[in-house]
Amino acid sequence: MDAHNDQPKTARSEDARGVPPAWYPDPQGGWRLRWWDGAHWADQVVVPTAPPAKRTSWDDLTIVFCAELILAFGAFFLAGILVMGVDSCESDRCVELYQRAWLLLMAVSLALPIVCGAAFFWASRAKWVAVKILAVLVLPIGTGTGWAVYLVMTDIAMRA
Repeated sequence: MDAHNDQPKTARSEDARGVPPAWYPDPQGGWRLRWWDGAHWADQVVVPTAPPAKRTSWDDLTIVFCAELILAFGAFFLAGILVMGVDSCESDRCVELYQRAWLLLMAVSLALPIVCGAAFFWASRAKWVAVKILAVLVLPIGTGTGWAVYLVMTDIAMRA
């Protein structure tokens, strides 16, 4: 904005209300800027090269995805603790099924955040909203499915 050269020569540094002379959003609306000389609005207006930045759903997706990543990695660490439940098995078949369920859960809990995180990052750089949305949806659905399969498999293991 080279429009600073258009400022009135008589502009005071600050008026009695404490609002210094400068370019401000136009009180008549829009996204133009109007010169305030310290006492009144001037006729000079400037149109910025770009509209003011607004918070977008793109930013909201990033916040949601970061929260999902934290929860998914928390699920991974919780899955790591669950291996101790194998002590409740009484047969070798139970131990084998329990270990397979645990390995599946560990793989899902580790792979999904990594794959979805990479897809989300790549989509952010490429500005592909659909891929970002897909990553946001796949991570919790996949993690929840992994846990459901784990619970079913451990139930089967305890009955073996």
